[in-house]
Amino acid sequence: MTRNFFEAILLLMILLYSHPAKTELVIKENVILNVCKNHEITIKPIPPHDYGDRTKLSAFILCAMLGFTGAHHFYMKRYLSGALQISFFLASTILSILGTALFFSWLFLLVLWAWVAADLLLIIFGGLRLKKGKKLIPFEQQL
Repeated sequence: MTRNFFEAILLLMILLYSHPAKTELVIKENVILNVCKNHEITIKPIPPHDYGDRTKLSAFILCAMLGFTGAHHFYMKRYLSGALQISFFLASTILSILGTALFFSWLFLLVLWAWVAADLLLIIFGGLRLKKGKKLIPFEQQL
């Protein structure tokens, strides 16, 4: 047994006596130590996670502020969908500046904002993943 393991058990005992409810502590991101009221210590491995290196909070802020440019897709390394979103934005901007085909300009904007709204919901509920299928780091684990 390593020194860190014994330090963790000592810390859990201190937590147990200061707060008698069930306490959990993650050690080195691969073991959870549980301490219950009856002073039992159980050790269980944490299942491997499939989180990437990007956070939900950053993706959400980018989508909310700059969603029309596809910044959140570029952040999540999804370059094709990011390029498609920025091309929709540029197409609607150019068509509205020229004053021709205003219907198509509004149509591009409508599709773009629906796409951004769907992306916001997908980021919140975990449906939007990184390029290689990894999940975004949840809001709770970022702090």
